[in-house]
Amino acid sequence: MQLYRGLLDGDVDAHRDHLGSDMAICAEADASQVPAMLCTLTWSAPELVLDNPKVVQWCVVAICEPKFLFSLCSQLLCGEVQLFGADAATVVAASLAWEAYEQQYLWQLMGSQAIGDLPAQTGFVIGVLPLLDSEQTHPEALSGLAHLLRAVPPNEELLAALLQLQPEGSPQRGPADSLRPSVDVR
Repeated sequence: MQLYRGLLDGDVDAHRDHLGSDMAICAEADASQVPAMLCTLTWSAPELVLDNPKVVQWCVVAICEPKFLFSLCSQLLCGEVQLFGADAATVVAASLAWEAYEQQYLWQLMGSQAIGDLPAQTGFVIGVLPLLDSEQTHPEALSGLAHLLRAVPPNEELLAALLQLQPEGSPQRGPADSLRPSVDVR
């Protein structure tokens, strides 16, 4: 840990990438230690951990066993660990290329951290929606967002973001159709 604290005086972005590789090596050696390592890193060097797609992916890969996922979700719920901050959309953008199970675990972790923080959830959802407006479908991301949307009270800003996902009059079904209510809002 002292090594990472010392490195923070330099280029933080370069060290964020190295931390992901280091987490992979540690996960291969003993995946059961990943939640404890994250807890320590979150409090000692949050600038290396928060919104770091490589760290999140290696944590997800390392915790393939349900007991490790449950442990990490519990730590997120209790505030012992924090993986996602104001720039969580970068993690979601990177995750769109991950395997389906990795994305499902990611959304479970995001949901665990987001509980109780409605303003952050609303801002996060609005920030992520443009990433999903493409020709590709992203079922894991869409279902994760739909789950988060259930807890967020609708407001004008959120509805405007949802309605902008698909141009009006477009005959094709897009991501917005999965998230919009079945009631016509016009």
